Amino acid sequence: MGNNIYLEGQSGTVAIPCSKDVCDTGYGKSVDIIRTELKNIKESFVRIGWHLKKIKDNGWYQKEGYKNIYEFAKEKFNISQPTATRFINICTEFSENGSSPELDARYQGYSLS
Repeated sequence: MGNNIYLEGQSGTVAIPCSKDVCDTGYGKSVDIIRTELKNIKESFVRIGWHLKKIKDNGWYQKEGYKNIYEFAKEKFNISQPTATRFINICTEFSENGSSPELDARYQGYSLS
């Protein structure tokens, strides 16, 4: 089937060309890529939470007329209140010293759940 990704849709199958390194990765490389992406996700969750917390703690959301961090997150990024709270809590619990944009080394090897 060549170097394509095939997507099924309402109007049929669409072939999307992709490079050899994406379509022909092999099992081992795919596992490595998933591990890397999961690590990036964990770090991104902490960083997003840290920035939301920083904006919240400094009241910076008010600069653009938002009433609270949750209104800001919803309007700016389409992040719901529970999700914004979750990001902030993840930062508090899993970042270095509970208030850092960096994932604490103690949690580097843990998986997401």
